[in-house]
Amino acid sequence: MIRITDVWADWCAPCKKFAPIFHALSEIHKDIEFVSVDIDKDHTPLKKYNIRGIPAIIFEKDGLVVRTHIGILTRGEMEDQIAQLRYSSV
Repeated sequence: MIRITDVWADWCAPCKKFAPIFHALSEIHKDIEFVSVDIDKDHTPLKKYNIRGIPAIIFEKDGLVVRTHIGILTRGEMEDQIAQLRYSSV
């Protein structure tokens, strides 16, 4: 199973820029679990994944963190990451 988590905050301008990309991909890739976590409401990802900046995008496959990216990614970059996750063995 693939899960992609977007860690964001309402006051974060780059987070707001990335949100529509994340949402659009969640509508296309129905077999992937897309999770959005507002750090002002839930600090768990900050500690669990040792996140020091937002937006943070956490890519997991079969329960293992494959990559954590700080900052926004373009739609094309996200599609590349999804393809890599789909076809990689963990």
